[in-house]
Amino acid sequence: MRILDVPYDNLAFEPAVERVLGYYGIGRPVFITYLNIDCLRLAAENAEYRALLQGADTVLPDGTSLKIATRMTGQRKADHYIVTDVFVAAIERLAARGAKFYFLGGPPGVAAAAAEVLRGRLPGIQVVGARDGFFSDDEAVLAEINASGADILIVGTGAPRQELWLNRYRDRLQPQYRWGVGALFTWISGHQARAPMLFQKLYLEWFWRLLHEPQRLFVRYFVHDLPFLLSLPLKGVKAVPGSPERP
Repeated sequence: MRILDVPYDNLAFEPAVERVLGYYGIGRPVFITYLNIDCLRLAAENAEYRALLQGADTVLPDGTSLKIATRMTGQRKADHYIVTDVFVAAIERLAARGAKFYFLGGPPGVAAAAAEVLRGRLPGIQVVGARDGFFSDDEAVLAEINASGADILIVGTGAPRQELWLNRYRDRLQPQYRWGVGALFTWISGHQARAPMLFQKLYLEWFWRLLHEPQRLFVRYFVHDLPFLLSLPLKGVKAVPGSPERP
């Protein structure tokens, strides 16, 4: 699926998890990330970010607004889910295969807290390194990641920073997976609570987040993303179905 020449893989939940799992051990680097309406807006404005999404191995759809955008442009998403849930399911299954993870991102202590939560949930999971996303010495971070022996690097510093950073150092990173996950560590660690199930079933997780982060998310949702979303049909934008084998 493509909107404004920005792709995402229109997969239902279980096929999305299987897609992520299918790369494990294939012998080449893999770049995985996600697309929500804010990412789509940023990609429409930023050619470098857009090119990275176009070249990614997998771009998974995230959130209600992207579902609405797809419907507004003439197509339908295969399934509705929060991409965080796909990532958690994939991590659990990769851990069972013996994968070694490095967590990079979030405020101080959050990635490490997420690692501890997963160690409690998944005895035997190998999180071989964790640090926050507030760093200025890229060389030290690269050295730490590569020395850890991780084969899966999960970066949660927000789009497009995480994608741009992974691309900048793609030839120097040793982990096979290079995986952008946004606020995943915040959710796993419990530093920010997920919406109650009622909100999830009514597609109102975005509203729950707004209640908890009004200053940051009001501008994002209503000043930037909503006008962009409403402009899509006015621009005559159409979604273009992509191959199931994309890219």
